[in-house]
Amino acid sequence: MHSMLSNPNWNSSVVMRADVIYDSLSTTTTTPSPSPSTGITIPSSSESLLTPLPQVPAEPELGRVIGAPVPMEVDIRGFRLQRTIVRKFIPRNPGLDGYLYQTCLFFTVEEEEEVEGGKNEGEEGDGEEGRGKMVIYLPHVKGREEVPFYHPGVEGVGFILHPGPGEDSRSLHDQQEEEEDEEIASRNRVSIHFLPFLNTTTTSTDTNPTRLPRTLHHLLWTLTAHAHGLLTGYVKRVTHDALLPRSTLQDTYLRLKFAHAKRLIDKWVESTNPRKHVFEDLLIAAWLMGVWEEMYYFPEKGETEGGQKRRWTGFVDIGCGNGVLVDILRREGYNGWGFDARRRKTWDVLLASSTSSSPSSSPSDEEPWLREMLLVPQPVLDLASTHPDSEISAGEIPKHNGLFPPSTFLISNHSDQLTGWTPILAALSSCPFLAIPCCSYDLGGSKFRAGTYKGLCTWTEMLAQQVGWKVEREVLRMPSTRNVGLVGREMVVVVDGEVGVDVVEERVRRVWSGGGVGGEGSRGVMKVKGGH
Repeated sequence: MHSMLSNPNWNSSVVMRADVIYDSLSTTTTTPSPSPSTGITIPSSSESLLTPLPQVPAEPELGRVIGAPVPMEVDIRGFRLQRTIVRKFIPRNPGLDGYLYQTCLFFTVEEEEEVEGGKNEGEEGDGEEGRGKMVIYLPHVKGREEVPFYHPGVEGVGFILHPGPGEDSRSLHDQQEEEEDEEIASRNRVSIHFLPFLNTTTTSTDTNPTRLPRTLHHLLWTLTAHAHGLLTGYVKRVTHDALLPRSTLQDTYLRLKFAHAKRLIDKWVESTNPRKHVFEDLLIAAWLMGVWEEMYYFPEKGETEGGQKRRWTGFVDIGCGNGVLVDILRREGYNGWGFDARRRKTWDVLLASSTSSSPSSSPSDEEPWLREMLLVPQPVLDLASTHPDSEISAGEIPKHNGLFPPSTFLISNHSDQLTGWTPILAALSSCPFLAIPCCSYDLGGSKFRAGTYKGLCTWTEMLAQQVGWKVEREVLRMPSTRNVGLVGREMVVVVDGEVGVDVVEERVRRVWSGGGVGGEGSRGVMKVKGGH
């Protein structure tokens, strides 16, 4: 149940998450005192309920806020209040649905001596495992008309856990050592209940009478499914938010979406689906911005060197495709540029709409920040100089050797032939990187069968480790099945306590000569005719 509090998105696709802003069991918030006249719990200071993430600046609200962050109180005879939580729903489209505060009350059935003597909220009793429990959700609304679309149109929703017949707490505890958890759980039952609005200022009725029963059924199904998974030891196959908190990522994503999505979609000139590309790049940009704020300090923002942060140098998007990601990051104040072997129609639109105030990242201010350029890795150029039969034909397209100023952040988003080269070039230039693999190409530029997407990611990760990177994985929250981000921020090849350049170059030569797993390396002729 507690995991469901932070994940209302399990029940509604229009909700991103819920933030717990008050918890009566937390030591960081002020314990509220009840108001007998209103039945609502009033905190000594409403600001004390707000618990922002440490060192994370709060994003401005992007839509209406429904209710106030004040916990509500309900007194139910025969039940003892154990915990009070206030959560805030974060919708995917705050401008349409709005934010909503909701109180979550956790109760346990009282025994006769507790009814006579009484207990305070949060006090533990013996043998509570076998007692009935109840959880009530109360939206902070004044009437039906204030309830957003993603919340059931009722005044409250309650779940009741009914222990199996004839089971007292002591006998249940004894039998847990002898019987399987699933068998014990099968004796328990969960029911769902709702309280309709009686006094409301609107006379309109729900145009879809089946929606509420379907919603309640889905809430109950989700609860029982996750409870069953918890009892049977279910482990998620994918773990998100390994390097960046979900709230930081999603809040930044929402802000970028409101700032850039409409502009980019309205001006789309490619034949591909604009919504897919734009929203994916918005999320990647949000993730990069969060990670960069942890990695770098920015002198232009008045920040000074300190701790483990390095000075911000800029970014380069190799194989930048339509250039949308570069455009978003530059408009957000991060200097950088991108290039691809084939010019896109979108570039003319993006370059024309950029202003003179956009930060420059090119070697020269006169050069565009989206360029048609072919990346031919320096090891390939070195090989070609010693093998006259090598074929590197790029026509009139300018070439880049893949070497960049140290600390420049390299982005390789679905860059195909350059995916395997990304950690290698990053190692040669001492540049951190993000690589999001897509299609399987070996180091010789030819397609190979990695087996599965997981196999491709493993191959790329192994190449990175071979040249000295400590590789971190992040499964990005974007609408794509190719969503694994491989991140290199720290080199682990050291000589006398420092990264040894000679050691890195020797490893690169070894990887290139052997091609790595699935690679051709110098055993084949590098044919560069098309592009990435």
